[in-house]
Amino acid sequence: MTKIPSWLTVDFFFSIVFGLLFGFFFGLIDSTLFMMSQLNLSEYFTHQFREPIVVNLMEGSISACISLAISYWIEMQTVGYGVNIMKHPLLDCLGILLGALMVSSLFLFFKHRYSMFVSPVVPLAAFET
Repeated sequence: MTKIPSWLTVDFFFSIVFGLLFGFFFGLIDSTLFMMSQLNLSEYFTHQFREPIVVNLMEGSISACISLAISYWIEMQTVGYGVNIMKHPLLDCLGILLGALMVSSLFLFFKHRYSMFVSPVVPLAAFET
């Protein structure tokens, strides 16, 4: 009787699915928080830093920090249930891209469907000293 290779087991495929799922959740959380910081914190950061590059960097950093903390907490909660999660950069990248694509699609759908989420336009004069 032939032995089944280790990469063909059900456990292996579930660990890949859970790894992709956690990357997807991180992408959803990160993109949502980044979009919320764009809508709510842009004006404050513009007045504080007066450089558009620094404003974007601060918004991205804040959303990444919070989403990493949330994702790490969710991952620690699942360890108690004996769930194997495959950690691989390609799975994380694919999950993050899928999460960002989902948030972007939902944003565009609700923006065009319900005319909501009108992003504030910061005049260029706000960046001049």
